[in-house]
Amino acid sequence: MRLPNLEPMMNGTWEQEGLTSYVNRLAENLGISTTDLILKVMVPLVGGPNDRNCNIWRSIDLGKKSGAKWVAALEKLTGRTDLNSLTLLRLSTICSLWSEIRRDAAFCPHCLEEAVDRAERVYTPLAWRLRSYTVCIKHRIPLLDFCRHCGCKKLRVFFAGGRNGCCYKCGRWLGDAVSLGNSGEGGLQELLTSVTVAELLSLALDGEEVITSVRGFMKEVVDERLNGNMASLARGLGISPVKARQYTICEDLPRIRDWELISEIAGVSLLDLLPCHSLPPDLGDHPWFRDTSRLSTRGGRPKGDLTATIVSTALRGALDAEAAVSLNRLAMSLGTHYSCLQRFEPELAAEVSKRFRLSVSARAEARRAKFQEDLVRAVDDLLAAGKFPTPSRVKARIDRKFCWFDFYKETYESEVKKRKLVNADGFREARE
Repeated sequence: MRLPNLEPMMNGTWEQEGLTSYVNRLAENLGISTTDLILKVMVPLVGGPNDRNCNIWRSIDLGKKSGAKWVAALEKLTGRTDLNSLTLLRLSTICSLWSEIRRDAAFCPHCLEEAVDRAERVYTPLAWRLRSYTVCIKHRIPLLDFCRHCGCKKLRVFFAGGRNGCCYKCGRWLGDAVSLGNSGEGGLQELLTSVTVAELLSLALDGEEVITSVRGFMKEVVDERLNGNMASLARGLGISPVKARQYTICEDLPRIRDWELISEIAGVSLLDLLPCHSLPPDLGDHPWFRDTSRLSTRGGRPKGDLTATIVSTALRGALDAEAAVSLNRLAMSLGTHYSCLQRFEPELAAEVSKRFRLSVSARAEARRAKFQEDLVRAVDDLLAAGKFPTPSRVKARIDRKFCWFDFYKETYESEVKKRKLVNADGFREARE
């Protein structure tokens, strides 16, 4: 069986059509439902009893493993050889797509409406399938993931009478004036993340040379701008040193958020930064990549007036602050070990440690006092109710958050002895 050789929409651009949209348009062109196209035409070609309509959305846009056979089946049926570009396979070679694929559909009502105004076939871009793409960068409004007609909050990607731009439940058009009425503006951070997604999609279309160049980018950043300091890369991206090492040796791929941070630090677009590795000369001097190796405990006594000034300012600020802070936490905020602070400013470091210990002792004493008050109140309430204050009854009436076993046992026994409540039998005899 031969299917129509349908041309993908916006092929070769970041706005290119996704494979799920292509399948929906193909079914519409044939005048059959999407379910019939998948189950009666594609599944016999792919094979396998578990390849059903309910599972195809998990793999068809990703293009890997099980998704590759769907692409091969469509290319054989339509005679086209470029349908692999409608998947996220190329993008997955330069960034991690873990948990990035949307389970349900999302859409921009303005884009759908403009397609109708231009008398074009309605399609859904591949970018809409990514969770990080939350704002339409053409209209700067958030993508919607629900139908404003029937209130359906889970828009299926594939369904029996699947049509791009229509709700699967009520079948009504999603890009009409009702959907456009109350669309608010997207946040700046979400817009920047969506722009990063568009730039990565564009880079993924530029061929194997660009993909290879992009995959070696992190290693070049570490070697040429951070002097081989893997910890600086980890600190700048907010990841562990182990993950940073995996990025540099290509055992793992950076997330979309990591590429966004690199672009923000460099101050240039990913389209300008990645293909030619045009690293800014001051990239390593960015505060996020601030080199704290001089504060390290290795290599002898640290040097540098600037570092000493930073340590002194941080310690004095901790002493002036209303809440006490530990020396270890303060050192972590500076990216160093607390022993370095003790070497630079031993007196100030001792004052900070002493203040923190006193605050901890004061809080512990306050908790003990409150616990003792609660225990006495619980015993009084039980006696007033005519019940013997057993340990379990007392525990049920106090805050167990501060109920340390040894302290509770000592306090309880002291209170019972003070009130001469030896046992339950004596308590009943006293009452009689």
